[in-house]
Amino acid sequence: MESTTERIILIMKYYLMDKKKFADKAGMMPTTFDHILKGHKNPTLSQLNKISSAFPEIYLPWLLFGNGGMVRNSEVSKEIEDIFSKESNVHRIKVLLTNMLENPEI
Repeated sequence: MESTTERIILIMKYYLMDKKKFADKAGMMPTTFDHILKGHKNPTLSQLNKISSAFPEIYLPWLLFGNGGMVRNSEVSKEIEDIFSKESNVHRIKVLLTNMLENPEI
């Protein structure tokens, strides 16, 4: 199971954001966020709440504890989590996005 910091990195990848854009959207100081990403600090409950507010599609129990899938739509969330946890899955990402476009009810 990944750490809270690893789950935050997965959210950044999911939204295709660099750390500055992510920190800005979440209302966090970039230097503080950088310390979290480098493992020098653990995110506080207040910081996790800011992330949750900025990205409401993210399933809060997943962000806090790793329970469930990353996004609220549970049918897609496990597959998204698997894809974004691996760096070399460009083909799988294309297939997933194609399937999502062809089946918007998912």
